[in-house]
Amino acid sequence: MMRLMFLLILVLPTLIVASGGGHGDVNMGNSDFFYRVFNFAIFAGLMYYLLANPIQDFFIGRKKGIESQLVEIEKRLEDTKKAREEALVKVEESKAKAKEIIETAHKEVELISKKIEEMNKYELELMTKNYNERCETQMRKMGREVIDDVLSSSLESSDIELSNDRVVNLLSKKVA
Repeated sequence: MMRLMFLLILVLPTLIVASGGGHGDVNMGNSDFFYRVFNFAIFAGLMYYLLANPIQDFFIGRKKGIESQLVEIEKRLEDTKKAREEALVKVEESKAKAKEIIETAHKEVELISKKIEEMNKYELELMTKNYNERCETQMRKMGREVIDDVLSSSLESSDIELSNDRVVNLLSKKVA
């Protein structure tokens, strides 16, 4: 195909120029308009022949570059979507964990308050018991002191004779 085109380019101008023709009036038949159109067609064909592959390569390269950029952008978009989904899952997990921690904290507060309340009740009972024991001890001590006072005052006075009934009466008066 290319050889035929090359042969036509070489032979056709020779045939056209060799046709002769008279010089005279100018009309479409004897003007150089067809020659100029033919020369332009040859020029356009040569330009196409010489520049078609580089231009085609340029546009193919540009197309591939745009495709690679588009693929890269789609990949980044997909990665971003995955990261977003993972972040949303983590947020939901964090919310659930926070809720669980809050519930656990409330339960711990409740348990600690019950424990403190039980300890306070135990300490209060212990303090009450100690108070009652001290009161009893003090009452016994006071009873002994009263008995000692009565006995010492009764025994020191030699002019009073004491009988058992009399001692019991004196003690019961002193204690009451």
